[in-house]
Amino acid sequence: MLGGSLGLAVRRQRLAHRVVGLGRSAEKLARARDLGALDEFQTDPAAALAGADAVVLAIPPVQIRESFAQIAPYLERGTFVTDVGSVKARIVEAAEANLPSHARFVGSHPMAGSEKTGAHHARADFYVGYPCLLTPTGRTAPEALALARALWEAVGSRVVELDPARHDRLLAGISHLPHVVAAALIQTLTRHLAPAAELGGLCGQGLRDTTRVAGGDTEIWRQILTENAEEVLACLDQMEDVLHEWRAALREAAGHPRRVATLWDEARRARQGLEATDEA
Repeated sequence: MLGGSLGLAVRRQRLAHRVVGLGRSAEKLARARDLGALDEFQTDPAAALAGADAVVLAIPPVQIRESFAQIAPYLERGTFVTDVGSVKARIVEAAEANLPSHARFVGSHPMAGSEKTGAHHARADFYVGYPCLLTPTGRTAPEALALARALWEAVGSRVVELDPARHDRLLAGISHLPHVVAAALIQTLTRHLAPAAELGGLCGQGLRDTTRVAGGDTEIWRQILTENAEEVLACLDQMEDVLHEWRAALREAAGHPRRVATLWDEARRARQGLEATDEA
Protein backbone atom coordinates (compact mmCIF):
# COMPACT_ATOMS: atom_id res chain seq x y z
CA MET A 1 0.00 0.00 0.00
CA LEU A 2 2.83 2.42 0.80
CA GLY A 3 4.53 1.86 -2.55
CA GLY A 4 1.29 1.90 -4.49
CA SER A 5 0.17 5.14 -2.84
CA LEU A 6 3.52 6.76 -3.56
CA GLY A 7 3.34 5.65 -7.18
CA LEU A 8 -0.14 7.13 -7.55
CA ALA A 9 0.97 10.40 -5.92
CA VAL A 10 4.16 10.68 -8.00
CA ARG A 11 2.25 10.07 -11.22
CA ARG A 12 -0.55 12.49 -10.27
CA GLN A 13 1.98 15.21 -9.42
CA ARG A 14 4.07 14.35 -12.49
CA LEU A 15 7.20 14.10 -10.36
CA ALA A 16 8.79 11.47 -12.63
CA HIS A 17 8.85 10.67 -16.33
CA ARG A 18 8.27 6.97 -15.57
CA VAL A 19 7.38 4.99 -12.45
CA VAL A 20 8.75 1.45 -12.72
CA GLY A 21 7.76 -1.24 -10.24
CA LEU A 22 10.17 -3.99 -9.18
CA GLY A 23 9.16 -7.13 -7.33
CA ARG A 24 8.93 -10.91 -7.41
CA SER A 25 5.25 -11.24 -8.29
CA ALA A 26 4.39 -10.18 -11.85
CA GLU A 27 0.71 -10.66 -10.98
CA LYS A 28 0.81 -8.14 -8.11
CA LEU A 29 2.88 -5.71 -10.15
CA ALA A 30 0.45 -5.95 -13.05
CA ARG A 31 -2.40 -5.17 -10.66
CA ALA A 32 -0.55 -2.08 -9.41
CA ARG A 33 0.03 -0.97 -13.00
CA ASP A 34 -3.62 -1.49 -13.90
CA LEU A 35 -4.63 0.60 -10.87
CA GLY A 36 -2.45 3.45 -12.11
CA ALA A 37 0.38 3.22 -9.58
CA LEU A 38 3.00 2.24 -12.19
CA ASP A 39 3.84 2.99 -15.79
CA GLU A 40 5.53 -0.39 -16.17
CA PHE A 41 7.06 -3.16 -14.08
CA GLN A 42 9.96 -5.58 -14.06
CA THR A 43 10.92 -8.62 -12.02
CA ASP A 44 14.60 -8.27 -13.00
CA PRO A 45 16.56 -5.66 -10.97
CA ALA A 46 18.93 -4.86 -13.82
CA ALA A 47 16.04 -4.03 -16.16
CA ALA A 48 14.05 -2.13 -13.54
CA LEU A 49 16.97 0.01 -12.35
CA ALA A 50 18.47 0.84 -15.74
CA GLY A 51 18.53 4.62 -16.00
CA ALA A 52 16.76 5.11 -12.66
CA ASP A 53 17.20 8.56 -11.10
CA ALA A 54 15.50 7.54 -7.85
CA VAL A 55 14.76 4.26 -6.04
CA VAL A 56 12.24 3.90 -3.19
CA LEU A 57 12.26 0.59 -1.31
CA ALA A 58 8.67 0.05 -0.14
CA ILE A 59 8.98 -3.43 1.37
CA PRO A 60 9.25 -4.84 4.93
CA PRO A 61 12.35 -3.85 6.96
CA VAL A 62 14.34 -7.09 6.71
CA GLN A 63 13.88 -7.14 2.94
CA ILE A 64 14.93 -3.48 2.78
CA ARG A 65 18.22 -4.31 4.48
CA GLU A 66 18.80 -7.29 2.20
CA SER A 67 17.95 -5.27 -0.92
CA PHE A 68 20.83 -2.81 -0.67
CA ALA A 69 23.45 -5.37 -1.69
CA GLN A 70 21.12 -6.71 -4.39
CA ILE A 71 20.50 -3.36 -6.08
CA ALA A 72 23.99 -1.92 -5.56
CA PRO A 73 25.51 -3.23 -8.84
CA TYR A 74 22.75 -1.59 -10.92
CA LEU A 75 22.72 1.91 -9.43
CA GLU A 76 24.07 4.62 -11.67
CA ARG A 77 26.14 7.55 -10.47
CA GLY A 78 24.03 9.99 -8.49
CA THR A 79 20.99 7.72 -8.12
CA PHE A 80 18.88 8.77 -5.15
CA VAL A 81 17.84 5.89 -2.85
CA THR A 82 15.44 5.91 0.08
CA ASP A 83 13.03 3.54 1.85
CA VAL A 84 9.82 3.58 3.90
CA GLY A 85 10.91 1.29 6.75
CA SER A 86 9.46 1.68 10.25
CA VAL A 87 12.78 0.84 11.96
CA LYS A 88 15.71 2.95 10.86
CA ALA A 89 19.02 2.30 12.65
CA ARG A 90 19.69 -1.13 11.14
CA ILE A 91 18.40 -0.06 7.72
CA VAL A 92 20.64 3.01 7.62
CA GLU A 93 23.62 0.96 8.79
CA ALA A 94 23.01 -1.61 6.04
CA ALA A 95 22.59 1.08 3.40
CA GLU A 96 25.83 2.82 4.30
CA ALA A 97 27.66 -0.52 4.34
CA ASN A 98 26.34 -1.88 1.04
CA LEU A 99 25.39 0.94 -1.32
CA PRO A 100 28.10 2.32 -3.61
CA SER A 101 29.58 5.69 -2.71
CA HIS A 102 28.17 7.21 -5.89
CA ALA A 103 24.57 6.55 -4.76
CA ARG A 104 22.80 9.15 -2.60
CA PHE A 105 20.89 7.58 0.30
CA VAL A 106 18.82 8.88 3.17
CA GLY A 107 16.34 6.87 5.24
CA SER A 108 12.66 7.85 5.19
CA HIS A 109 9.71 6.81 7.30
CA PRO A 110 6.33 8.22 6.20
CA MET A 111 3.99 8.15 9.18
CA ALA A 112 0.86 7.69 7.09
CA GLY A 113 -0.25 4.17 7.79
CA SER A 114 -3.02 1.62 7.68
CA GLU A 115 -3.57 -1.94 8.80
CA LYS A 116 -4.54 -2.68 5.18
CA THR A 117 -2.01 -3.91 2.61
CA GLY A 118 -1.90 -4.25 -1.15
CA ALA A 119 -2.05 -1.89 -4.12
CA HIS A 120 -5.86 -2.10 -4.25
CA HIS A 121 -5.94 -0.03 -1.04
CA ALA A 122 -3.52 2.62 -2.37
CA ARG A 123 -4.58 6.27 -2.55
CA ALA A 124 -2.85 9.22 -4.22
CA ASP A 125 -3.63 11.42 -1.18
CA PHE A 126 -2.43 8.81 1.34
CA TYR A 127 0.55 10.89 2.54
CA VAL A 128 -1.16 14.27 2.66
CA GLY A 129 -0.90 15.95 6.06
CA TYR A 130 1.19 13.24 7.74
CA PRO A 131 4.78 13.57 8.97
CA CYS A 132 7.59 11.89 7.08
CA LEU A 133 10.63 11.24 9.25
CA LEU A 134 14.03 11.52 7.53
CA THR A 135 17.05 9.99 9.27
CA PRO A 136 20.27 11.51 7.91
CA THR A 137 23.68 10.75 9.38
CA GLY A 138 27.06 12.41 9.13
CA ARG A 139 27.59 10.49 5.87
CA THR A 140 24.39 11.73 4.22
CA ALA A 141 25.00 13.89 1.16
CA PRO A 142 23.18 17.25 1.35
CA GLU A 143 21.75 16.58 -2.11
CA ALA A 144 20.20 13.32 -0.90
CA LEU A 145 18.53 15.07 2.01
CA ALA A 146 17.24 17.81 -0.29
CA LEU A 147 15.84 15.25 -2.74
CA ALA A 148 14.11 13.29 0.03
CA ARG A 149 12.58 16.44 1.46
CA ALA A 150 11.39 17.56 -1.98
CA LEU A 151 9.82 14.15 -2.72
CA TRP A 152 7.86 13.83 0.49
CA GLU A 153 6.76 17.44 0.59
CA ALA A 154 5.57 17.14 -3.02
CA VAL A 155 3.22 14.29 -2.06
CA GLY A 156 1.86 16.26 0.88
CA SER A 157 3.96 15.16 3.87
CA ARG A 158 5.43 17.34 6.59
CA VAL A 159 9.14 16.50 6.86
CA VAL A 160 10.90 16.02 10.21
CA GLU A 161 14.57 15.07 10.62
CA LEU A 162 15.70 12.63 13.34
CA ASP A 163 18.84 10.70 14.20
CA PRO A 164 18.23 7.00 13.30
CA ALA A 165 18.66 5.76 16.88
CA ARG A 166 16.37 8.46 18.28
CA HIS A 167 13.85 7.60 15.58
CA ASP A 168 13.75 3.98 16.74
CA ARG A 169 13.43 4.99 20.39
CA LEU A 170 10.54 7.35 19.68
CA LEU A 171 8.78 5.00 17.25
CA ALA A 172 8.91 2.20 19.79
CA GLY A 173 6.66 4.39 21.94
CA ILE A 174 4.39 6.13 19.44
CA SER A 175 3.86 3.27 16.98
CA HIS A 176 5.28 -0.11 17.96
CA LEU A 177 4.05 -0.15 21.59
CA PRO A 178 0.48 0.84 20.58
CA HIS A 179 0.39 -2.08 18.16
CA VAL A 180 1.49 -4.50 20.89
CA VAL A 181 -1.05 -3.03 23.31
CA ALA A 182 -3.84 -3.32 20.73
CA ALA A 183 -2.91 -6.96 20.12
CA ALA A 184 -2.72 -7.72 23.84
CA LEU A 185 -6.07 -6.06 24.49
CA ILE A 186 -8.01 -8.06 21.91
CA GLN A 187 -6.18 -11.23 22.99
CA THR A 188 -7.12 -10.61 26.63
CA LEU A 189 -10.79 -10.09 25.79
CA THR A 190 -11.16 -13.04 23.43
CA ARG A 191 -9.19 -15.41 25.66
CA HIS A 192 -10.93 -14.54 28.93
CA LEU A 193 -14.18 -12.67 28.28
CA ALA A 194 -16.04 -13.77 25.14
CA PRO A 195 -15.47 -14.78 21.49
CA ALA A 196 -14.76 -11.94 19.07
CA ALA A 197 -18.09 -12.42 17.27
CA GLU A 198 -20.00 -11.91 20.53
CA LEU A 199 -17.91 -8.90 21.50
CA GLY A 200 -18.51 -7.35 18.09
CA GLY A 201 -22.25 -7.50 18.64
CA LEU A 202 -22.00 -5.75 21.98
CA CYS A 203 -19.22 -3.15 21.76
CA GLY A 204 -19.32 0.42 20.59
CA GLN A 205 -16.74 2.18 18.40
CA GLY A 206 -14.23 2.55 21.23
CA LEU A 207 -13.04 -1.07 21.19
CA ARG A 208 -12.84 -1.10 17.41
CA ASP A 209 -10.78 2.11 17.42
CA THR A 210 -8.48 0.88 20.17
CA THR A 211 -7.76 -2.48 18.53
CA ARG A 212 -7.83 -1.49 14.83
CA VAL A 213 -4.08 -1.69 14.34
CA ALA A 214 -4.01 -5.28 15.62
CA GLY A 215 -5.40 -6.14 12.17
CA GLY A 216 -2.05 -5.35 10.54
CA ASP A 217 -0.07 -7.79 8.42
CA THR A 218 1.52 -10.49 10.62
CA GLU A 219 4.83 -10.79 8.79
CA ILE A 220 5.39 -7.05 8.55
CA TRP A 221 4.75 -6.57 12.26
CA ARG A 222 6.86 -9.58 13.20
CA GLN A 223 9.75 -7.93 11.40
CA ILE A 224 9.16 -4.46 12.84
CA LEU A 225 8.87 -5.67 16.42
CA THR A 226 11.83 -8.02 16.10
CA GLU A 227 14.04 -5.36 14.50
CA ASN A 228 13.24 -2.87 17.28
CA ALA A 229 12.75 -5.35 20.12
CA GLU A 230 15.11 -3.70 22.61
CA GLU A 231 13.37 -0.33 22.41
CA VAL A 232 9.89 -1.90 22.49
CA LEU A 233 10.81 -3.90 25.60
CA ALA A 234 11.94 -0.71 27.31
CA CYS A 235 8.55 0.85 26.54
CA LEU A 236 6.72 -2.23 27.84
CA ASP A 237 8.67 -1.97 31.10
CA GLN A 238 7.59 1.66 31.44
CA MET A 239 3.99 0.77 30.68
CA GLU A 240 4.04 -1.98 33.29
CA ASP A 241 5.05 0.65 35.86
CA VAL A 242 2.03 2.76 34.91
CA LEU A 243 -0.29 -0.26 35.01
CA HIS A 244 0.96 -1.00 38.53
CA GLU A 245 -0.13 2.52 39.49
CA TRP A 246 -3.57 1.85 38.04
CA ARG A 247 -3.80 -1.50 39.79
CA ALA A 248 -2.91 0.07 43.13
CA ALA A 249 -5.39 2.92 42.60
CA LEU A 250 -8.24 0.52 41.79
CA ARG A 251 -7.49 -1.71 44.76
CA GLU A 252 -7.71 1.30 47.04
CA ALA A 253 -10.54 3.03 45.18
CA ALA A 254 -13.12 2.64 47.94
CA GLY A 255 -10.97 4.45 50.48
CA HIS A 256 -9.06 6.76 48.13
CA PRO A 257 -11.27 7.53 45.10
CA ARG A 258 -9.17 10.53 44.07
CA ARG A 259 -6.27 8.29 43.04
CA VAL A 260 -8.22 6.96 40.08
CA ALA A 261 -9.32 10.49 39.19
CA THR A 262 -5.74 11.76 39.40
CA LEU A 263 -4.48 9.13 36.99
CA TRP A 264 -7.37 9.72 34.60
CA ASP A 265 -6.83 13.48 34.67
CA GLU A 266 -3.17 13.01 33.84
CA ALA A 267 -4.07 10.83 30.86
CA ARG A 268 -6.84 13.17 29.71
CA ARG A 269 -4.50 16.20 29.73
CA ALA A 270 -1.88 14.27 27.78
CA ARG A 271 -4.48 13.19 25.21
CA GLN A 272 -5.67 16.78 24.87
CA GLY A 273 -2.06 17.69 24.12
CA LEU A 274 -2.13 15.34 21.14
CA GLU A 275 -5.34 16.92 19.89
CA ALA A 276 -3.81 20.39 20.23
CA THR A 277 -0.93 19.23 17.99
CA ASP A 278 -3.44 17.97 15.39
CA GLU A 279 -5.19 21.35 15.37
CA ALA A 280 -1.98 23.39 15.09
